[in-house]
Amino acid sequence: MNTRQQRHVVGTLCIVSFLALLFAGCTHDWEFPIAPVNYPQDNKINLKVELRLSKELRNAKWERTIGDTYIIRLGKVLSDNAEMLVRNLFSDVCVTDAIQPPEAEVDAIITPRMVSAERTRPMLIFQQQRTTIMIEWTVKDANGNLIWADTITGEGKSPMGLNEKKNTGKQVKAAVKELFQNSFQAISQSPEIRKFAATH
Repeated sequence: MNTRQQRHVVGTLCIVSFLALLFAGCTHDWEFPIAPVNYPQDNKINLKVELRLSKELRNAKWERTIGDTYIIRLGKVLSDNAEMLVRNLFSDVCVTDAIQPPEAEVDAIITPRMVSAERTRPMLIFQQQRTTIMIEWTVKDANGNLIWADTITGEGKSPMGLNEKKNTGKQVKAAVKELFQNSFQAISQSPEIRKFAATH
């Protein structure tokens, strides 16, 4: 290969590399610290429960690529709030990773699972953007028989705005708050769970 050919190859490689960088886009990886949700100080349900926080829930995230890649890490905030919720609802709680069994016998097993996390993408920055998170809760007895299950939704919305990270944080905070307030109401008022507790 002569010098002219070498220069052509090097020039071509430089152009290809530049275009790859140009169109690769950036990755926006966000995790928002969110204060725990406050709950009413009701009488706790008199049950010893195991809260199973799976690896899938702890690693839950929303991700989308639109030129750039956007990631919102939800695992920690969902796991921390699930534990806070269950400890506010039940008299005795142990937390497991859904792999190791609890150290002592329990009356019931509670498992939260993120069903979906969705976000709208408005055409204009002043239009409303929505973040919606759905969690499925299941409560089973120690033998695995279903006592109660429901899928709960929380939604947060705000204008997308120029500072997308800041406004996304507002949406996620509002969605998480609504999600766990709705979950508290659904679990605390469940006649199936109350009936089960009355027999244990």
